[in-house]
Amino acid sequence: MLQLTKDILTAYGAVLFSGRKRTGVLFFAATMLQPHHGLFGLLGALTAHFLAQAFFVDRSYIKSGIFGAAGLLTGLALSLYLEPTYTLFLLVPLSAAFATIICATLVSWLGWTFGLPVTALPFVLATWLGLLTSRLALGSASVIERTSVESFLPILANVNIWLANNLPGVVKDFLQVIGATSLQTSIPAGILILVGVLLGTRVTAFAMIIGAAVGLVFIRLLTGNQLSPHETALSAFNCVFTAGALGGVFVLPNRNGILFALFGVILVAVLSVATMTHLQVIQLPPLAFPFAIGLLLLLWPIRSGLFRGVYIYPLASVGTAEANLRQYWRWLRRIGQPFTQFRMPHYGSWAITQGIDSQPTHNGIGKFSYDFMLLDEVGKSANYPGLSLTDYYGYGLPVLAPAAGTIAAVLSNVSDNAPQNVNTEIPYGNYVSIYHAPGEYSLLAHLQPNSVKVVVGQPVTAGQEIARVGNSGRSPEPHLHINLQTDWYPGAQSIPAFWSGLLAKRQKDYVYLAKGNPQQGDLVSDFFSTNTIKLEDYFPWHVIGAEWQYQVKRGATHRHESFKSKAGLYGRILLDDNEQVLSAFRTSGHWQLDALDETDSNFIGAGKRGILAMLAPGLTCLPLFYGVKYTWEIDVHGYLLANPLRRVLELPGSGTAKGEGYRFQTAADGSRLLCVTVSVTTAAGHTFRYELTFRQYVGLVEAKMYRGKNCVLDASLLRYDSRLFSWTNPDSANH
Repeated sequence: MLQLTKDILTAYGAVLFSGRKRTGVLFFAATMLQPHHGLFGLLGALTAHFLAQAFFVDRSYIKSGIFGAAGLLTGLALSLYLEPTYTLFLLVPLSAAFATIICATLVSWLGWTFGLPVTALPFVLATWLGLLTSRLALGSASVIERTSVESFLPILANVNIWLANNLPGVVKDFLQVIGATSLQTSIPAGILILVGVLLGTRVTAFAMIIGAAVGLVFIRLLTGNQLSPHETALSAFNCVFTAGALGGVFVLPNRNGILFALFGVILVAVLSVATMTHLQVIQLPPLAFPFAIGLLLLLWPIRSGLFRGVYIYPLASVGTAEANLRQYWRWLRRIGQPFTQFRMPHYGSWAITQGIDSQPTHNGIGKFSYDFMLLDEVGKSANYPGLSLTDYYGYGLPVLAPAAGTIAAVLSNVSDNAPQNVNTEIPYGNYVSIYHAPGEYSLLAHLQPNSVKVVVGQPVTAGQEIARVGNSGRSPEPHLHINLQTDWYPGAQSIPAFWSGLLAKRQKDYVYLAKGNPQQGDLVSDFFSTNTIKLEDYFPWHVIGAEWQYQVKRGATHRHESFKSKAGLYGRILLDDNEQVLSAFRTSGHWQLDALDETDSNFIGAGKRGILAMLAPGLTCLPLFYGVKYTWEIDVHGYLLANPLRRVLELPGSGTAKGEGYRFQTAADGSRLLCVTVSVTTAAGHTFRYELTFRQYVGLVEAKMYRGKNCVLDASLLRYDSRLFSWTNPDSANH
């Protein structure tokens, strides 16, 4: 019963492009302002829902609400145009069943074949069928004006009359148009529906408000203001639906998308007037036919690639306007970034003597390139006088694969140059090209002749020796050239490469590159090559089934909160606090915690106030080594970082987290604690500071979060439970 209620409320919310149940509750309340109207709508929704289940329709479609919404609107429409007789009790479930069949047909045809949404077509066609059928039983199908609530709720009737007499005419007309989305034009219904949309999706609410205003203006201009308020509202609601659909649900609301949505609203206004005029001849109301047909006419040229200035979301990933925007921005962050992440192509610490977009050779198509050279303590590359290649520290040392892949091309018979001489005929000299992903190849060049240890087609792993450092090609001194590029051959277009797990010394400071680019002049090494202490035992996220229970103080509020570690698909490690799930991913050099995409099967919600939502920016990157004092930076995202406008629109914000290095302390029981301070700066310039303390084999035992000088979160671990052992805070009795 509970699941049925959720599914039906989702169907009500789906009418307004929001699957949220709070929107569904208010839309349901709006329909029930006239009980027979609302009850016939509910009958249609239940019929469609149960029939879809009986036909074993995929559960995801039923949960989306498209079948229930088709039946709901069919019941509402028939109750608007027909008297509540026994015939209507028969026609509503029959027409709702027909709407279910049409919906299934259109999903498989429009959706699967062309990637286009079904929207209102099933309910329109099913309602027309019901009205045509009713003529045989009733003799006619004339429109019944059901705009008052006087007959059944005197109090609300008085409210409706008061609103009609006291609201400005423009506001009254606007609310009637919004109310018409429930196929009635009462002002209280408009208020309930508007509040429901605002609670469900702010972007769509704003788009619908604009659509109602534009639709009213154009329909009155086109008809000479000759329609009744009821007829005007039942025409303009097509513009409301069009604005909602094009204003963020199916189309990205960037500049082109907004202009396209405005054009679509005007087009549908014209279609509404045209269809009303011609359908009157056969005594059928237009209903949402202008919206359904207009939307298909507008989306088809975009989907087919003819309109390239407007971005349409993939149909399979369509959600609320805010969810679509979040997915689009995540896609933008990823699309410009290569799949491949490099690690050090050498053992030890090497200097980057020429970096990205630098002279003399890293420019143009080769701008995203790096030259590595082995230097001594005073910055020299060779023993004096450096007349022989063997005088150079790096000559003949191993070259390692920077990432896993397959050998795409090899050249190994070009002779080395004498020091300070170059070969301009074969500028890259000996090289190895490795295929990593579509459009992503690494090129390692200037190799020692006959030192290549791999062949074309051979798979390699990251860190596997593939050749030796040489001085072939345009290379005056032994060094290694490396870049990521779009094709296998030397000289192909270079693209940005992200490096992970590197420790870079910049002048006197050390920086850990969780995911970033080393700079020219950096002395870089893989942290495994340094004299470090591994800190994996302080971050036991990998212990599946472990639970961390905290006493959390937020201002004057004290409460117990917890999260658990669990196994996800594909061997992932997930942290779940029942409000949000984070993916805990271990790289070669750090733990990284990321929020899941809404399309992820393990996604349960975009947490805003849970303990993980508050801690996630500070825990995004946790390096796994200690030895030198270093800092690290990484991009972070979350609702905590959003500015006020983005919070209203339920969109996450972005920022940069900077860790200031680890330090050890001794606990009262003599055990060692690992402490770190992480500062997070938002895109708007606001700063949060985290003070985090970890205990070996237990994990995070204390976390404080400051906004300015104010402590907004103070979490102390009360108990840690896992299959390996349990730990209870000796001070927990004081909490």
